[in-house]
Amino acid sequence: MVKRLLNTAFAALLAAAILFSFCAAAAATGDFDGDGNVTSDDAEFLLRHTLFPGFYRISGYADYDHDGTVTSDDAVYLLRHTLFPESYSLAAEGPAPTPSEPVSSEPEISEPEPSKPESSEPEPSEPDISGPETSEPVSSEPEPAEPAPELPYPTYKGITKSKIKSSELDSYFDDSMFIGLSVFVHFSVFTKTMRTVYPDFLGSSIIFARSNFSAYNNFRYKPTDEDSVHPLYKGEKMTCEDAVKASGVKRVYLSIMALNELGIYGSNCVERTFESTVRLINAIKAKSPSVEIVIMSNTYMVYDYNNFKNLNNGNISALNNMVLDYCNTHGMDFIDVSTMLMDGNVLADKYCRDAHSGSGCHLNNDGFAIWTAVLRNYAFLKEKGLYKNPASMPTYTKNK
Repeated sequence: MVKRLLNTAFAALLAAAILFSFCAAAAATGDFDGDGNVTSDDAEFLLRHTLFPGFYRISGYADYDHDGTVTSDDAVYLLRHTLFPESYSLAAEGPAPTPSEPVSSEPEISEPEPSKPESSEPEPSEPDISGPETSEPVSSEPEPAEPAPELPYPTYKGITKSKIKSSELDSYFDDSMFIGLSVFVHFSVFTKTMRTVYPDFLGSSIIFARSNFSAYNNFRYKPTDEDSVHPLYKGEKMTCEDAVKASGVKRVYLSIMALNELGIYGSNCVERTFESTVRLINAIKAKSPSVEIVIMSNTYMVYDYNNFKNLNNGNISALNNMVLDYCNTHGMDFIDVSTMLMDGNVLADKYCRDAHSGSGCHLNNDGFAIWTAVLRNYAFLKEKGLYKNPASMPTYTKNK
């Protein structure tokens, strides 16, 4: 009886070891898009991960050049592996193989052979991503694109106000206006403070914002009404569309001002807030047809405040995705200024100035430092013609 139990336990341990070995091997295959094959699509996916880790998440080993970090060099290495798997192994341990290592132990043939078996692989002494010279196509995969240039801020981790300095990219925000609510009132204070040290911080951009403002309130009141919460432009209350026209700016960065709007509706609060946002976009375009409108995503609530019936991270993320779809349909840029500030399902307390008292949504200076990095990365990609909207925004939920 004891012997039978020991044999059963041994068999279970052996099966577990085999399964672990299989999983470990699978984790190093480089199949990041999950289609069962390692192709140039996986190399492109890994490259996108190095640029936008929040949108292109990977699992498994990816540090193929063994330098301690996953960068665009690893994506290039993976691409070379798809062309020359013998020369570019995806081993998860040990030093990365070099192109000069022989593919096989066979001596190099100095005389050209009249023919080679179909199974023979080309053995270039210096393989490159263009592939071996041959009259036959190497594969049906499309030519890989050049790796994207490294962003000014490859990661947002560790960015604080003290690390934000001047940048030539800030001139991209000349002749522009940011429109928002109380979060942008704090952003205006941050910007003015930075300009005391760096006068050209975010260019000559204007911040048109006021507490309690929203797309709904832009139309609910006239600027002359006693209850109006319209922001001021040159000392005068104005609607957004009138302020944009009066300023003559060429580009508008419009916030989705859901924090002051989701809570006033019923069960259809996401759709109603989306409709008023689109109405505001159209109103601005009607008075300033040539102005470019760029949408900035709505930020989220910290844990202590993510429990309201309508104003919660589930509805905010649904609205962000709805507006993103609208932007993709209408050829408008959408900038994600929210995801990098999250801690799991909620806005990280460390980026919120009122995480435990107040509203649980207003960013502090370190949060705005990350905004600055995001905006500069956006400007960098726009100047190179490489910017693309996120494929989607993450889905979050209300506290359970």
